[in-house]
Amino acid sequence: ATGEGFRRLVDRVDLSLIAIDEAHCVSQWGHDFRPDYRLLRRLLDDHAEVPRLALTATADRRTRADILAQLGIAEDGLIVAGFD
Repeated sequence: ATGEGFRRLVDRVDLSLIAIDEAHCVSQWGHDFRPDYRLLRRLLDDHAEVPRLALTATADRRTRADILAQLGIAEDGLIVAGFD
């Protein structure tokens, strides 16, 4: 997601949404932390006008707060829901 080829592609298309699945991976508090996910913030900042959506089913309160901070999502953008 952070490679040069991917960035060139993203920069050429008209994005309507950036969705980050398994968003708990951006947080050091998540159960499956992946440091490369921290590089997503630059992509998001470069496309600040594009809405962003971060999805996870396994984030606790601390991890959710870190996801918001790492991806530049305002706290009022947090939605917590069950699967029922």
